[in-house]
Amino acid sequence: MNYLKEINAFYDQLELNPLSSSAIALWHTLMHINNKAAWKEQFTVAVSVLCMKSGLREGTFKKARNELKQKGYIEFYSRRGNQSAIYKIVPLSSNNDRKSIGNSVHSSSDNHDHN
Repeated sequence: MNYLKEINAFYDQLELNPLSSSAIALWHTLMHINNKAAWKEQFTVAVSVLCMKSGLREGTFKKARNELKQKGYIEFYSRRGNQSAIYKIVPLSSNNDRKSIGNSVHSSSDNHDHN
């Protein structure tokens, strides 16, 4: 996962799929933690850590986490007992790369027609 491409794609996606400020803060926190984990496809992290790093209270955190899941930014799976949830960040840059490729093909054919 390319951190910079994902952040740029995230802000592009926000134009079409807006989020609350709490969800934005949580997404950035999850990205930071996954970056430190060397971009694992799935990773675990305690709610207390996510709340502390994102600046969210637990109730707000849970709403933000559900919002990110419902809008397709992340996936998470709760586990029993005191086990941390398993998180997966849905890659966004691959969607934008396909749009860019499609736009460049149209641009090339448009330029070719004018020649």
